[in-house]
Amino acid sequence: MRRLHLALFAEGPSDYAFLQPLLGRLAQDLCNRPDSEEIDVVSPLALTNPAELTRGRRVKRVCAAAQAAAGQIDVLFIHADGDGNAARAEAKSIAPAVAAIAGELPRVRSAPVVPVREMEAWCLADGEALCEALHTRLAAKVLELPEAAPLIEKVQDPKARLAKAVIAALGERRAKKVDTSALLRDLGELVSLEALRDVPSFRRCEIGLDRALVELGFISEERTA
Repeated sequence: MRRLHLALFAEGPSDYAFLQPLLGRLAQDLCNRPDSEEIDVVSPLALTNPAELTRGRRVKRVCAAAQAAAGQIDVLFIHADGDGNAARAEAKSIAPAVAAIAGELPRVRSAPVVPVREMEAWCLADGEALCEALHTRLAAKVLELPEAAPLIEKVQDPKARLAKAVIAALGERRAKKVDTSALLRDLGELVSLEALRDVPSFRRCEIGLDRALVELGFISEERTA
């Protein structure tokens, strides 16, 4: 059995809480093919800024974190929120790091993770998963989420919309007691991959991961193109 080592460089703690379990599930799903050998997918390692590099160019911080974990990474996810322009965010915050890592760590492949606005948008793709994470029996429609997953990319403030959905499910008093990190971790484990695949920014992330796995020989052909 081969082992697939993943790592994630994200923008903040809440991003790690949601994206680590989600991206691990996505990688396992892509590796689960009838004609493929069994792959043991290791939960993504959280890479953070080295203590001496809390400021400065992001590409330098990403590369330093990757270098520190060299030998423990096959695929490095690099996250940046799109803030309304995912292409610009990827070109500015991710592409330089991808190029640098390709030169410094040739055995590592990088996969961009760029929600169009914020990571919380992906949390809105599956109302039933959100209800389950909140331990409520309410129907998902009570949360007033976009009915079609692709529409979540049109939500101007995903973080505020997620907070509104939590209040709709629990009421203001109980909502104030919710452990946001725990909620995001649960959502990362529960949100439907099929629902997310209807979201263009998630599909781009999946295609990038699929390509990386093919290049590394973990899977034999691209499934997501």
